[in-house]
Amino acid sequence: MTAGTPAGTPFPDLAALFRAGRHVELERAALDLLALHPDHGFAWKALGVAQAALGRTGEALAAKARAAQLLPQDSEAQVNLANALISQGHLADAEASLRRAVQIDPSAVGTWAILGQLLARQGRYRAAQACLGRVTQLRPESADAHNALGNLQRDWGRMEQASDCYRQALALRPGFGQAHNNLGNTLADLGMPQEAEQQFRMALAALPGQAEIHSNLGNLLKDMGRLPEAQAAYRAAVERDPTFDGARSNLLLAMNHDAALEPAAALDEARRFGAVLAARVADPLAAHRISPPQGPLRVGMVSGDLRNHPVGYFLEGLLAQLNPAQIQLFGYPTIPRSDELTERIKPRFAQWRCLQGLSDEAAARLIHADAPDVLLDLSGHTAHNRLGVFAWRPAPVQASWLGYFATTGLTAMDWLI
Repeated sequence: MTAGTPAGTPFPDLAALFRAGRHVELERAALDLLALHPDHGFAWKALGVAQAALGRTGEALAAKARAAQLLPQDSEAQVNLANALISQGHLADAEASLRRAVQIDPSAVGTWAILGQLLARQGRYRAAQACLGRVTQLRPESADAHNALGNLQRDWGRMEQASDCYRQALALRPGFGQAHNNLGNTLADLGMPQEAEQQFRMALAALPGQAEIHSNLGNLLKDMGRLPEAQAAYRAAVERDPTFDGARSNLLLAMNHDAALEPAAALDEARRFGAVLAARVADPLAAHRISPPQGPLRVGMVSGDLRNHPVGYFLEGLLAQLNPAQIQLFGYPTIPRSDELTERIKPRFAQWRCLQGLSDEAAARLIHADAPDVLLDLSGHTAHNRLGVFAWRPAPVQASWLGYFATTGLTAMDWLI
């Protein structure tokens, strides 16, 4: 926050409370000020920031919206509102707020970066590139900006361009651990495993505690057939971040490929995974029941592979045989990446909602609002899965099908088809 309580008021300095991280006091002070001055824009701004920090996202969104309304020329208020909208999945409204913010302050590097990331999340890569390109124009010396542009290029599937961006970031900041990590992922995609391993090792030298890098190294080692080393890397990732579900999934996938392991070992690990996810769910959203649907059977599909991928190829043939009068489909891609197969199958779905960027709970609530009778996981423990969403039981009947060959370990998963 860039302003304090106006001079002459008998209230604590709101900006000082924010800088000190005293969010409970900040909320109380803002509320006290608003009790006397209900249209005090900066107090609403402070209130929204405090409530967001305290985890009360719904209240924070309302406060930030009021602040943006009262402070129409405050770019920071617009960005605060955009961040709140993004957290709730209201991406179109968030984009509008960010575009207002860059109109107010075209030199705001951080705002351009957030807007670029939002557009990339929706698969609007060309528009995102324009925003992130603006960041590198404003800050050509910024290694972080070139790294972010590399991430965009990689998500876009432009691996050579991504590699160039990461190398530029490393030229600007030698030893930049995250850029080494990103370059390692890109070189792996380009079929250069030895070079990729070197980059991951350099990333770990800079950031030994970062779980993501250990997991990425594990992915490379798995693909190289070095399964015991891969499992050790995944376990190192989980040790550093016990909440890292992706590393746990990667470990299970590697264990299921290791002929030297007994199947019971993978089953035990899957059950541990399921227990971790179940412990996070305060209250499942849907009752576990089987009852005749009213009208067509509503079937949701959650997958990162609704595209040119073995899952997509198999699914396309099956979808053509379904009668929409009997089965109504809801698609929940977990990443925005799409291609010609995506465009062919999309018309088969009554609803299509990307889950990227949403927390497991937020994604589960979005799905639950669509009221599917059955929700299918098409990933299991493969890439881009959202098994954490299923732990919240957004549908009364849930099953894992097609993308994986073994148990997910979730007690909330009723069937393996």
